[in-house]
Amino acid sequence: MGRPRGHRQGRPASRSSDRAYQGLIFLTGAVTLSLELLASRIMTPYFGVSLYIWAGILSITLVSLAADYRVGACCRKPRTRRPVSTCCWPRRWSRR
Repeated sequence: MGRPRGHRQGRPASRSSDRAYQGLIFLTGAVTLSLELLASRIMTPYFGVSLYIWAGILSITLVSLAADYRVGACCRKPRTRRPVSTCCWPRRWSRR
């Protein structure tokens, strides 16, 4: 099977799909930020507004995003055939 028509190596097949991905990324970023603000509003009556609350909310959000990005990278269709067990290793170890 060859490449799709109009596909160049390293570039998306069309600009409309690229804009759709950018819009999706912007939307998910906005939703994530609004959920962080909502979490702080929910926790304020019980714990007050403090640096520890904001640090906890931000750290949970960033760790969750990083874990989700890693899972998404493992679930994508790989360009080369390699065992699934190596997708969670650092990149320098998986290129043997």
